[in-house]
Amino acid sequence: MQCVLVRYAELGIKSDQTRKMWLRQLRDNVVRCLAWDDIPYSRVKIVQGRLIVYTRDGSAPACLRRVFGVASVSPAVELPSDMERIKKE
Repeated sequence: MQCVLVRYAELGIKSDQTRKMWLRQLRDNVVRCLAWDDIPYSRVKIVQGRLIVYTRDGSAPACLRRVFGVASVSPAVELPSDMERIKKE
């Protein structure tokens, strides 16, 4: 499945409670941005210092770069941890 990896900057240095609150807010802002630009997505997941937006729309990275608090975005492909599959892709 194609996705977009979203990195944030200074949120990573906040305390646990504060970071959780601001990550939820960042996720909500990402969802609003996608809805504003009519970009379809299946979910937005928070994982270890990043957000993963599951979408196949190629215009999603440009949209997500405009969200306040986003440091960078990268198109990505989620794969199982199988070396042969990774080499194939």
